[in-house]
Amino acid sequence: MQITNNNNLSFSSVHLKAKNMPLSKPLNILESSFNLKGFYNQTPEVVRKQLTGSQAGVILDKKGITLVGQDREADEFIARQMTKGNIEHTYVQDTPETNFDGPIFDIFG
Repeated sequence: MQITNNNNLSFSSVHLKAKNMPLSKPLNILESSFNLKGFYNQTPEVVRKQLTGSQAGVILDKKGITLVGQDREADEFIARQMTKGNIEHTYVQDTPETNFDGPIFDIFG
């Protein structure tokens, strides 16, 4: 999947490369961790805005299958699960890291 990015949009996503793979294989891997929500011919940016933390978007289009989580960490988790499941994929990362605001606490103190 060719992904283009301009300065106004940031996203990460996982694109599955296997053309003859049944859709059930990657979805079975993810359904134990996410509620899956299907989309057709949408961009990762549009899909991400429609997800909650417990959901992953499955985008189907003429180029294949793209998996999107609500944030960068979810996308990284999805990519690791595809690697673990031996599913060929491309992980695109160009989102900023999540910033956690608030006081720092010492769990060992």
